[in-house]
Amino acid sequence: MHPQPVIRPAGSRRRAALLIGAAVVVAILAAGGYALWYLFLQPPGPAPVGDATLPPVATAAGASSQPLASGQISGTWNVDTSIGSFADFTSSFVGYRVQEQLASIGANTAVGRTPNVSGSLTIDG
Repeated sequence: MHPQPVIRPAGSRRRAALLIGAAVVVAILAAGGYALWYLFLQPPGPAPVGDATLPPVATAAGASSQPLASGQISGTWNVDTSIGSFADFTSSFVGYRVQEQLASIGANTAVGRTPNVSGSLTIDG
């Protein structure tokens, strides 16, 4: 006894091929759309950390232009995180910029910045 062969209409193979082809086209369009977004429409990173972007420092009224006498700056100086705003880049922050080479993407600049700064500096003399 031989099993009965399954007879399928000729249109079902064609329909399956069309569905697979349509799925491949949709996948290619989705990948292309993501690639375009990633390369051209991605939001920019944080502002540069260079000195050229810093606002000029104004001297306070009545400030002396005389150099400080020796010993006047001695002591421990702490980072004051209550001054300024991280949103408009007037507060203390730390940042980094790294040139990286990614295997599947290529050259990229990784940028990071945080307002979570703490520290002190002790000057003696």
